[in-house]
Amino acid sequence: MSGQKIKILFVSSWYPNRVQPTHGTFVQMHAEAASLYADVSVLHVCFETLKNNDKFETIREVRNGINTIIIYVNPASTVLQKYVRYFSAYRKGLKMVCVKYGKPDIIHANVLLPVGLLFLLLKQFRKIPFVFTEHWTGYLPGDSTKIGKKDLFLSRLIARRAAVIMPVSNDLKNAMINLKLYGNYRVIPNVVNEDFFKSLIKESIHDKVRFLHVSSLYDFQKNISGIIRTIHQLSLVRNDFVFNIITDGDAGPFIEMTKELGIADFFSFEYMKTSSEIAYIMKQSDCLAMFSNFETFSVVIAEALACGLPVIATDAGGLAGDITKEQGIIIQPGDETALFNAMNDMIEHHKEYDKEKIKTFAQRFRYTKVGEQFLEIYKQVLNQSEK
Repeated sequence: MSGQKIKILFVSSWYPNRVQPTHGTFVQMHAEAASLYADVSVLHVCFETLKNNDKFETIREVRNGINTIIIYVNPASTVLQKYVRYFSAYRKGLKMVCVKYGKPDIIHANVLLPVGLLFLLLKQFRKIPFVFTEHWTGYLPGDSTKIGKKDLFLSRLIARRAAVIMPVSNDLKNAMINLKLYGNYRVIPNVVNEDFFKSLIKESIHDKVRFLHVSSLYDFQKNISGIIRTIHQLSLVRNDFVFNIITDGDAGPFIEMTKELGIADFFSFEYMKTSSEIAYIMKQSDCLAMFSNFETFSVVIAEALACGLPVIATDAGGLAGDITKEQGIIIQPGDETALFNAMNDMIEHHKEYDKEKIKTFAQRFRYTKVGEQFLEIYKQVLNQSEK
């Protein structure tokens, strides 16, 4: 293999597609990071009601320089038929990958279930060494999406077969080990788009401190209602701040909540922004405020740090454990009094944070840094398989 790039096939339970354009964008970014050092292709299967009742529709395209095959599968009337079509599509897709792009040296799977079942059920996949990256919050003790006994059993089997398991944070790694998903672990973080690292040519001048929150607004995880209640209390003692929310979720119930509390003027809600648009807004803001109950990583915190933006976040897993007072303020999940005090402190002292030091801390999330770690692991796996 001297002089040739290692061939890597990314397969993933989540990946951006025409049904869910933003689903698993962090997996796509991992593939792009790996593609800096390896010959990467992507295969993804998802369900969509197809015209003419076709069983499959295959789309081949090049995304950001990566050969990508998306196979859309018409949902079946029974669960068994659904799984048969799902695995048939992956079998078909792997043959296509081998013909079009060459047989992969390693398969890099993402989000263990259901895609990890390929390595138990399909002989074609069992013959190729695989690693997998995990993002799912369902392994965390704070998530109500408790993994069932059957899925946990399957997850343990798949984990034992993997050459390397790469959760995106130490908290996720520890949660998986606590569930007896034993294996060879190596934590590899998510990637931050280069737009966030670029300097802003001209900063805006504003008279009110700008807080920013970016999420899907899933209240059980992100605790948006707790943020709104806290801002109601803060509004009783000062009015020199605003709170901007960017989301691809349903903001309606939270907009109503701000109206009921008489604090709608403190809020603005914006929808479906591109990475470059979010980066621009972050650079015009003074602080990112997250109040999550649990996290596996929190890409948005990494993005804010790449912009030099201080953060308020909860000690709820992911990046929060690495953040020091130089990057922001860490509080306990659900503690609205602590959030009140942190926001009040940030209003008074946000200008004292050193943006360049914060940006330096975020260098670990660049494409090149993450890609180099992937390459190191790929080489180790191939060296072990050749022994």
